Amino acid sequence: MQVLTRSLNVIRNAFSSGLRKAENAQIEERAESAAEAARQSSASLNEATAEASANLKSLEREIAQEQQELTTFQNRAVLADQSGNPDLARQFALKMAGSEKRLANLEQRLQGAQVKVAQFKDKARSYSAKAEEAQDRARDIVADNRFADAEANVQKTIDGIAGSSAIDTLTSLEARVAEKSDKN
Repeated sequence: MQVLTRSLNVIRNAFSSGLRKAENAQIEERAESAAEAARQSSASLNEATAEASANLKSLEREIAQEQQELTTFQNRAVLADQSGNPDLARQFALKMAGSEKRLANLEQRLQGAQVKVAQFKDKARSYSAKAEEAQDRARDIVADNRFADAEANVQKTIDGIAGSSAIDTLTSLEARVAEKSDKN
């Protein structure tokens, strides 16, 4: 009977161990997957922020170029006026007006873009911190899960020693031997 009980315990323990290993693998995989998703989202947000910053720099270059053109038109209008060519001065004045409108439009766009880029950078920093937190939490979950398994294994071992253990078997064998000795 004891052999059958032990065999059943071995089978139960093997089955339980297999289930625990599968469950642990699933927990660890899901934790790592969630942390990886957070890292990828953070990386995508950082890329989008870098792209927005590059567009901002491009806009700044356009403004610098438009300011240069405006200065050129102003200088040419002054020269045309000084040389006594009012028609040419008017043409440059019209070009200056168009350049000033484009410059005002570009500067307005720049201000809006600067605000958006600042917001993107704040969000990217915030999400990067969240991705790091997700990574830390995933590590904690995996460590806690492994610790819980180790604790359960220690408890099982302690229960095995306290319950139907080798010591109990030896005690019952001693009692049988003592019984036999008493009969003889």
